[in-house]
Amino acid sequence: MTIHSDLPRCCAINGLNFGDGAQRACQRHMTPEQAGLVAECDRRARGVLTAPDNWPYGPNAEVEARRRMLDWADQFNLRHIDPSHVCPRRVEVGYCRKGWQCPDRVEGRGWSDHPTMWADRDSKETVVIVSQPYGLSEHDRAEAQAVADRHGLLAELRELGSWYGHGTSFVGLWAVGYGPHGR
Repeated sequence: MTIHSDLPRCCAINGLNFGDGAQRACQRHMTPEQAGLVAECDRRARGVLTAPDNWPYGPNAEVEARRRMLDWADQFNLRHIDPSHVCPRRVEVGYCRKGWQCPDRVEGRGWSDHPTMWADRDSKETVVIVSQPYGLSEHDRAEAQAVADRHGLLAELRELGSWYGHGTSFVGLWAVGYGPHGR
């Protein structure tokens, strides 16, 4: 991690990025407005995160990513889950017992950068794998679509519009009947 010399050490290491050119700030150095934004996100996250302050990578450090992720999760009635490994079999059949030896495990490279898994809040079923890579090549698109086809999932592939931000693309491998294809 780069330590920003113009920030107090606590803000550089533990601070949140508030965007719009604002410097990172830790809880101790947040403005009242920044603290209010964090409190609002924390309140909204109660039905979305597996535990308080268990934000996925990206929203763990950026308030705007938190807001975008929460809007997306609310739109599709989703809850973040934190499995031992991210695998399309968990969406397809509800489980995978292969753990780290799973040949279908999403590795976090190519089309599958920044992977997360999500469940329907009502049914508790795992319904989508989301990844947010820095761009999608034709090879990445074909590979993501092949994984979706192999597991009976529906692929949502968008060049822009990820909640992660930073110009990342959005890949969603959805269970049939969920996401933009269903509920």
